[in-house]
Amino acid sequence: MKLLDTLVIVGALNPDDAHHKKASVYLDRLGKSAEIAIPDSTLIEFDLLMKARNYTEAEREITWLELSPKMPLGKVVPMSSTALTTASALQAEGMGYFDSLVTALAVELRAIVITDDKAIAAKAETTRLPFL
Repeated sequence: MKLLDTLVIVGALNPDDAHHKKASVYLDRLGKSAEIAIPDSTLIEFDLLMKARNYTEAEREITWLELSPKMPLGKVVPMSSTALTTASALQAEGMGYFDSLVTALAVELRAIVITDDKAIAAKAETTRLPFL
């Protein structure tokens, strides 16, 4: 299984992002490929990122309406209590909150995270975003 990190959504939605084309491919494959999923924590982090970047409520709603068909419910992986326990330990070691959630879930599921994040790569198997 491959899990999409937040930077995939960011890259896919930003035509100026260096990873735009590859991120768009991953996001498009999410709903079509049995091996690609997205953690629910990634969706929450992206929503908070939009809020932090002063997206209006209407802009956030439009963004989610556009993304929803690419992210069917069965492709969103919920956090488990054991992953949250692992995430807490990773946070105690200094890892950021959302990075720890994705990392812990990836470790639990023996999944590969699609990301360029070095902190995640230090604790879980990753594939850098530019590669398919």
